[in-house]
Amino acid sequence: MSYNYGYLKSRRRQSRKGESMKSCPFCAEEIQDAAVVCRHCGRELVPQTTPEKEALAKSAGVLEQSILNYTNVGWMLVSRTDRMAQLKKPKKFNWGWFLWWLLIGMIAFALPVILYLIYYAAKKDELVTLSINDAGELLVNGGKPATAAITNTVSAPLPSPEQVAKNRRTLLIVLGVLAIVFVVLPTACAIFGAIANSFN
Repeated sequence: MSYNYGYLKSRRRQSRKGESMKSCPFCAEEIQDAAVVCRHCGRELVPQTTPEKEALAKSAGVLEQSILNYTNVGWMLVSRTDRMAQLKKPKKFNWGWFLWWLLIGMIAFALPVILYLIYYAAKKDELVTLSINDAGELLVNGGKPATAAITNTVSAPLPSPEQVAKNRRTLLIVLGVLAIVFVVLPTACAIFGAIANSFN
């Protein structure tokens, strides 16, 4: 009976000191929570780390650091286990490339049209001068001689040189507008888009 009394007395003393107690998993005796070795049976209470556990803990730290590095530059974590992680990088719309390809497409479409209009505007009109000499013969000066037989047909009147010049000016204005729409504006958009994209 004195043994039990002494045990309870020592138990109360430990509780007054504020130490928490636990029971030993091997001998079931009461020991301090912070104990590393049981004072009753002498067994170690802290599990010994094996090289495999240390390697696993180290690789988990390496994996965690790698995940952190990827997520810091925009990757998103999709799934994760102890030994594997899967990340994905969200798609980002690149305005610079979009405008670049749009510009190339517009130039590829408009370039033949613009080149033909330049050719047409630069081409000189063919002039034919028809005159009748004193003998009553028809003289043809310049141009290709007409080989078709002249019949009593009504033909459209030839435009005057002023009308031809006006048509040429109109064509050059249309050519300038097409060049601005299909070359200058897309180039400016591509440049400004690339500048704006560089800030993202």
